[in-house]
Amino acid sequence: MATDDGTNVLCTSKSEYIIQHVVGCGPFQVLVFLAVLVLGFLGNVFSQMFMAFGNYNPGWRCLDSNVTTNVPENSTSIYSHDSITIIETNGKLITNSSAEFITGNCTLFDSCQHIEFRPGTSTIVTEWGLVCGKAWITSLIISLQYAGIAFGATFVGYLGDAIGRKMTIYSTLAMTFVISVISIFVTSWEMFAVMQFFIGLSLSSFLILHYVYTVEFVTTKWRNPSSTVPTFTLNTIVFAVVCMLLKDWRHIRIVGAVVVGISIVPVFWLPESLRWLEVKHKTSKFDKVIKKMSKLNGKVLPPMKHIESIINCNREGEKFVKNSEGGSKGSKDLPISDTSGSVNSTHESETVKNEAMNENAIVLQVEARSSIFDLFKPAYRKYTLLLILPNFTMSLIFFALGFGVKALSGNFYINLIIMNALDILFSPIFMILPNVIGRKPSGIAFSGISGVCLLTAAFFHQLASGYAKTTGVLIMAIVARSTIGGFWGVMLTYTVELYPTVVRGLGTSWMNVLLRLGGVAAPYLIPNDPDSFFICYIIMAGLAISCSGIIMLLPETKGRQLKETLELK
Repeated sequence: MATDDGTNVLCTSKSEYIIQHVVGCGPFQVLVFLAVLVLGFLGNVFSQMFMAFGNYNPGWRCLDSNVTTNVPENSTSIYSHDSITIIETNGKLITNSSAEFITGNCTLFDSCQHIEFRPGTSTIVTEWGLVCGKAWITSLIISLQYAGIAFGATFVGYLGDAIGRKMTIYSTLAMTFVISVISIFVTSWEMFAVMQFFIGLSLSSFLILHYVYTVEFVTTKWRNPSSTVPTFTLNTIVFAVVCMLLKDWRHIRIVGAVVVGISIVPVFWLPESLRWLEVKHKTSKFDKVIKKMSKLNGKVLPPMKHIESIINCNREGEKFVKNSEGGSKGSKDLPISDTSGSVNSTHESETVKNEAMNENAIVLQVEARSSIFDLFKPAYRKYTLLLILPNFTMSLIFFALGFGVKALSGNFYINLIIMNALDILFSPIFMILPNVIGRKPSGIAFSGISGVCLLTAAFFHQLASGYAKTTGVLIMAIVARSTIGGFWGVMLTYTVELYPTVVRGLGTSWMNVLLRLGGVAAPYLIPNDPDSFFICYIIMAGLAISCSGIIMLLPETKGRQLKETLELK
């Protein structure tokens, strides 16, 4: 039987058959998408991307009268921020209460007794004076946040596979809400850093399981679009606009806490993952969910016994094809029983039923011992190892460029908005291309383009000057971040399609540990000296191009049904 994207798939699980051939995609999936990927992600963005604003230095000036700071002989230094420029010449810089705001010159900062940050903007930097000798603290806070996410990723996959996707996601979102409220009242950067670690810890389940949860409700055709719809970037633009309007970190944190609280409300309507309910043999809840899906999508649900007989026949057919000569090549074209098909004899029906029960018993045994080590079994070892560098790299590049937006020329808020607006412009390509040419060629292309853009940014940084330099670097950095975002969507789809339901949470958890380690490293990749930024671009370019080569070694998963149980090889 053909699926909605025209491929023939032999459905050997009830959830796969029901989603692909009975209820399909419709209003139910739209509501799940809006609740999780739109509203849920909005709260996530306000928490995860908070330090993009928090580590922003709006500029400062020394209020001491007649301060003279020596600089090297015959030197000329330029400090620029928001179109404000100070030029040091003749070996000295003289400043007083009328001096312009700057972001550099740590010698002056260290010798000044009275520092004033630009009025009207309150960030973590201005709150605790985290510049020059204390600039490392903002990088530490960002790293602690992603260390919290990485730590949570080590056990969230187990929770998602053990107690369910929905329960894990929304219980930790409640934790995010509580910690966000507490962090509003902190009085030191040390306390704030601890809060960021626990916010990261609480965000881990959403970041890991949101896509697993939503994709387990959709048909094959909609898996990749679900991961590439630019909900993250749309919500980041909302976040940037809020930052531009409020310009106060405590007020922004309050808004974020309110949004997280609202994002929890859909938990009272959302069902548990249909595929998870099937592999956990929660029959009554499974039946309720498919009734809800069929009702909202306007579909007529056939009797469950009839669906089970079709699935059992498909399982028998799959066994016959695998055991026959050359069967593995023809399995995709094997006819699937339609609603008029039935088992020819009572004896055959009983045989199929008994074997299905035996299979369920095997599945239960596999579930009982499912662990992270299953990802390294022969059937999955290659995928698990090959996905290490791509996941680390795309996170490193995405967040290094995202949190490093403060280092780009021009207005901080406008740059943050433009960087994410471009993702929306490219999103149709990111959604459509993997479904047309496949996951593998799309991943190779997106990662390769990002690498080329980063190399070009390094070229502009070193060889160009003036307006051409700043504009060229800005454009290439923004395009590189957008294309690595498209690569991220492909890798999400890959991870979900390569692992079966019983360890899918573990698989995405393993990949998210690597992702968040990239986030931990990202702030340290951004040099304090702008003149050294080209080294950062070259490193990221080399990693991105290497990822294109690694993706060539992965299989194509376009059009495949999602597996439910482990392959015991």
